[in-house]
Amino acid sequence: MNTIHSDNQAIKDNTSFVRKALPPLGIGVDAIQQVQSRQRRDNILEWISSTDFPAQQSDFIARRQDGTGLWFLNSPKFKEWIHGPNRTLFCPGIPGAGKTIMAATTIDHLWETKQSDTIGVAYIYCNYKTKVDQNTTSLLAAILKQLVQARPSITEPVTCLYDRHANRTRASLEETLSALQSVLTDYSTVYIVVDALDECQEKDGTRSQLLAKLRDLQRKTDMRLMVTSRLIPDIENEFRLTPRLKVRASDADVKRFVMGQIYRLPKCVQRDNELQRLVLDKIVEAVDGMSVFRIPFTSKVNLRLR
Repeated sequence: MNTIHSDNQAIKDNTSFVRKALPPLGIGVDAIQQVQSRQRRDNILEWISSTDFPAQQSDFIARRQDGTGLWFLNSPKFKEWIHGPNRTLFCPGIPGAGKTIMAATTIDHLWETKQSDTIGVAYIYCNYKTKVDQNTTSLLAAILKQLVQARPSITEPVTCLYDRHANRTRASLEETLSALQSVLTDYSTVYIVVDALDECQEKDGTRSQLLAKLRDLQRKTDMRLMVTSRLIPDIENEFRLTPRLKVRASDADVKRFVMGQIYRLPKCVQRDNELQRLVLDKIVEAVDGMSVFRIPFTSKVNLRLR
């Protein structure tokens, strides 16, 4: 009897131990599943696109002088693009006018004031230096990645597309378009900013094809498209019926930028308010609509003040 009693007690002790151990084990399993889920999410996002436009956005915003670009954001045409019936805004400008910084300013503004679970923001920076890698599929995939990344979970059409390419081949243009359209419909409104369309390759038809695909998506969803570009006849013709907002460095932006850089000017300028005003006026006159970020501020800056 003593033996039976001892065995029963051992069983009870073991059962009690297992019961106490189960919750931590359960928590451990949940943690492993969460890690696996995050890893799968990261794998899917990296597979969609390896292009890191957000890193470029951060770099451009870091170079922007606080308070500049407000004339653009407060303009009636920009506000109408945000809220009104005109869902496309064309923003041309001469080389060096600051179009990319204005695009970055717009993106930053949209993220701060519009982006949410129901409103999406995505963007692409076209660059002639990487035009070989910037084809229609890769650029649309970069937009897709940003919109997917902003959601708490990845939609089924995207995960199914990833699983279909188990050997990690790239999705075709039509597959990317289909997935992008599906993701766009998950948002009530999506703002897309395309910077430097003129730097998108045209010889192979990428520029025309990209614009055509974006417009096709725009017809099916509430997608609002803003495009910056140099004044190129072919591109201007594409947007001939579209509201346009010309990008140029305003006098107020130039002055604000220069005042933020006074510490880089000679000490004689820093100590003399009257001389500072004269420097401001001369720089505004010299810039004449060019980007303030191209002003060569050095301790040896040479200004003709006469």
